[in-house]
Amino acid sequence: MNLISRNEAISKGMAFYFTGKPCKWGGIAPRRVSNYQCTCSTCAQADLERSKGHYEKNKDHVLAYKKEWAERNEESIRQKRADYYQANSGHIKAKSKKYREENGQKARDCQRKCYEKNAAAVREKSKAYYHANKYSRRVVARSYYQRNKEVIKAASRRRSADKPDECRITAAAWRERNRERVREYQSRRRAVKRNAVPVWFGEWDAFVIQEAYALIKEREADTGIKWQVDHMIPLQAKKACGLHCASNIQVIPECLNLMKRNLMILTEPFQWAALAYKQEKPNGT
Repeated sequence: MNLISRNEAISKGMAFYFTGKPCKWGGIAPRRVSNYQCTCSTCAQADLERSKGHYEKNKDHVLAYKKEWAERNEESIRQKRADYYQANSGHIKAKSKKYREENGQKARDCQRKCYEKNAAAVREKSKAYYHANKYSRRVVARSYYQRNKEVIKAASRRRSADKPDECRITAAAWRERNRERVREYQSRRRAVKRNAVPVWFGEWDAFVIQEAYALIKEREADTGIKWQVDHMIPLQAKKACGLHCASNIQVIPECLNLMKRNLMILTEPFQWAALAYKQEKPNGT
């Protein structure tokens, strides 16, 4: 490294100068023009120790000052972070993905603790964002559903079959939050049933349907699981419209009915029994 005095370095607009002389710790390295400080590793370590000592001694004051400064410059900080993310989004995403893959449980625990600590603020922020972007979110969600309809339906059916109790709790919570939509659906469902009642519907049909609902209680008492009345040919299937009559009624486990929805499956008497038996056997064999 070429020798250069501090005055020469200043005149040339340089940040460092080099005299070739050792510092008090014996290190030979460039010095800073601004404060004469040597940049050798020993001096750097000594400077770090001094900084640590000063921080520990004045920790409360330093933290209070940082907090006050951050509050005064909140908008500027947010803008700088946004600009940095915009310029380095690819690198940040790749780094975050790699960390989550290597520290999955740790990342989930950290996220959960952060949510528990700031639950109220997170809910308020999510609520405000939802109301501000309600319609655009619906458009995006509808578009995503249309692109992935079959995958979503298949996943929903698997979850209904694998975790019926969890699905029941989730559905009950949803109905509690959306009472108006539930009433509208029930009204529409009653109208569908009325339209699906054949003109020849008689006492026998009414008797069978009443007995089906009575059978639900008996089977629940015997088996300890939930049962539901099902229309073998759904009233609102995509390519068919079943009738609300005795010959189209069966009583099946709730988990199978949730899985079936309006699909053309389990359309024959006792066809559901084989599927229920298969699910009860270990590993589905």
